[in-house]
Amino acid sequence: MQFPESWLREYCNPKLTTQELADTLTMAGLEVEELAPVAPPFTGIVVGEIKEAVQRPDADRLRICQVDVGGPELLNIVCGAPNARAGITVVYAPIGAYVPGLDVTLVDIKRAGDYEPWHGPRGSDIRIMRDIYPPRITLQYTLKDASGRIVDEGEAKLSDTGYLHNLGLKSDSDPLRYEKRLIDDWVKRELSTRATAAR
Repeated sequence: MQFPESWLREYCNPKLTTQELADTLTMAGLEVEELAPVAPPFTGIVVGEIKEAVQRPDADRLRICQVDVGGPELLNIVCGAPNARAGITVVYAPIGAYVPGLDVTLVDIKRAGDYEPWHGPRGSDIRIMRDIYPPRITLQYTLKDASGRIVDEGEAKLSDTGYLHNLGLKSDSDPLRYEKRLIDDWVKRELSTRATAAR
C-alpha cells in the first residue's frame, strides 16, 4: 500500500524525521519497504492569482495577464493558455526556477536574420530578416518522469523557415522572440506528447 507521509502525520505527528518514522513503523510490525518522493524537487516555483487578462491586440491566442505573486507589483505575463482569466490561481516559474523532468543543453544557436555588410558602412550593425535566414537551434535533451526514470533523450535540430509569417511576433520587441518561439513550439509539439504517453 502506498500513502503520503503528510496523510499519516495528520493523525499522528511525532517529532521524527521521515527515516526515523519509517524505522519506527517497521519495528512496530508495519514494514516500510520503500520511501520515495512524489515528484523530484523543484525550486523557485510560486503560486499567483490572475487579476486581469486582456486579449493581446496583435495575436488571437495570446492574453496579457496581470498576475499577483505576492511581490510589490503585479507582473505582466503573456499567456497562451485558453483558460487564462481573472480570478484563477496559477503556477508561475520566474527566471531561475527549476522544474524537474526536462534537462536541455543548447549546443548551437543560429539566430534569425543575418548581417549583410555589403549594404554600406552600417550594414554590419543591422540584422536583416529574410526567409533565407531562419532561426536554427541544436539542443540535447533528457526527459524524465516523476520518479526520475528517463523517458526519452536525444538531440533535436530545430528550424523555422516560416518564421516571418508569424504576424504576432513581428511587433514583439524581444530580440530573441523567434528563437524562444522555436523552443516553445518544440516543447509543446514533441515533449508534451511523449510525457503524456509515458504516464
